[in-house]
Amino acid sequence: MANSSAMYLAPAYTRGTKSATAHNTLYTINNQPGDTMEYKGKRRRAILDKVKAQLREASEAQLLDGMDFNNWGEAFDMLNTQFWNGALPKIPVTAEATRKAQYGWYGYKGYIKLSSNKGLSPLQMLGVLLHEMCHHYVEVTYKHGYSAAAGGKRVIGHGKEWKAEMRRVGYTGKITRYTGKERFEGVSR
Repeated sequence: MANSSAMYLAPAYTRGTKSATAHNTLYTINNQPGDTMEYKGKRRRAILDKVKAQLREASEAQLLDGMDFNNWGEAFDMLNTQFWNGALPKIPVTAEATRKAQYGWYGYKGYIKLSSNKGLSPLQMLGVLLHEMCHHYVEVTYKHGYSAAAGGKRVIGHGKEWKAEMRRVGYTGKITRYTGKERFEGVSR
């Protein structure tokens, strides 16, 4: 097989067959007649992340074309429509100079603040806004603290519910509390 990752990503993913193994899902990918590869674990995750990134780049380029980076409330509305079909309740979003170390933060009383003096580009700030909106989604869905919606378990700020939502809206790779600003980098406008 050639050494080009573009050769096998999207076409292979759609033609692959899926079978269960003892602990992992195993994907068998047929690229050409007689050429079979099997991926599982971290390698499978990396391939799927690349495929998802390729598929969403076109729709995100359209989203960014209509974005006004001077109006973060409007950016909230556009991201809400794109990723949650407008279902998240509207909350105030402000960008202000701050001495805090964070790029942004979500207040559980219903606000998002973005740090405007950290040297971030507008696309990086948009990634931070999406990170904070994932906190908003978790708060609206599960509430902070112990939640019946989470099976009576404790829901924490950067816990599994938040990480699952971050992955759903397109963050790839390892997701930590620092993940955010890189989300829209590389998307052509």
